[in-house]
Amino acid sequence: MTLCFFMLARLIVQTVAFVAVMAALLFVPAGTLDWPGAWVFIGEMAVASVAIGVWLARHDPALLEERMSGMFRSGQARADKALMAVFLALTIAWLPAMALDAVRYQISYVSVWLQVLGAIAIALCFLLCVRDLPRQ
Repeated sequence: MTLCFFMLARLIVQTVAFVAVMAALLFVPAGTLDWPGAWVFIGEMAVASVAIGVWLARHDPALLEERMSGMFRSGQARADKALMAVFLALTIAWLPAMALDAVRYQISYVSVWLQVLGAIAIALCFLLCVRDLPRQ
């Protein structure tokens, strides 16, 4: 039980840090906190992170421990490290680009119904991922 509690506490700390970084990458370039779409996105990501983490803590603590150990580990294949570095760089560029497009420059227009559909699609993707988690 202690290990599980420790892992859950670590999960919460990592999720709060993840949300804080994501919020900074979205709201600083936007120049405002008045952006409902970003709040919904951050909320979805935070809820999914905690929900999947709690499920893994209960059903596969070893997998949760591996997932929380960081993106780059010793012994990790070079190709995996390169892929994760590209993923990280693209994410760090993508979030501010969304903010600049959606709030500052409004280069593309996305209607509210399409934004709602996108939020639903994100939730469905998480549900599909959860469906394929190992069951023990």
